[in-house]
Amino acid sequence: MSSWDTTRNTFSTSQTRTPVASATRTATGNSGTLNASFVAFDFLVTSTAVVGAGTFTITVEESSDGTTWTAISGADSGAISTVQAAARVRGLVTRPYYRVVWTKASGTSLTFSVSGPVK
Repeated sequence: MSSWDTTRNTFSTSQTRTPVASATRTATGNSGTLNASFVAFDFLVTSTAVVGAGTFTITVEESSDGTTWTAISGADSGAISTVQAAARVRGLVTRPYYRVVWTKASGTSLTFSVSGPVK
């Protein structure tokens, strides 16, 4: 049984998922439909390169049918405009499918990945 580890600020027992592998994105996009075989996620957005003063936001959405999507409340990275390794996206999945969405607000490109523990 997993539980929240307050010392490490993550799940004490979990699996790791990487819904978005590291790559350079130049436009708004998403991971595609993924099966949610877990309830909670604690994803880390790791950005390794920003070109052209880019600003992106990473969110997680869920769906009952893989077609109609709803944003998961609070599962938002905030604006990412610099190379960083600490943008966290946390939330609870209540439907069978999820996807990670990146929205380009400005700039040329952002190289990033999304991964972390799920339970």
